[in-house]
Amino acid sequence: MDKFSDMEMFASIIKHQGLAAAGRDLGLSPASMTARLQALEERYGVKLLNRSTRDVSLTD
Repeated sequence: MDKFSDMEMFASIIKHQGLAAAGRDLGLSPASMTARLQALEERYGVKLLNRSTRDVSLTD
């Protein structure tokens, strides 16, 4: 994906406080959201979000 759509996805995850809700907003499945987020983190070599089954929070 391009940088703009990656930024849009990341902002949506923060706004909705979860991958599933952000995916619904963007028309993507939770699995594709997870894959895109992992690819984004790998591209920049940094963990962007702390994720659990119930919560998503920004890293420092």
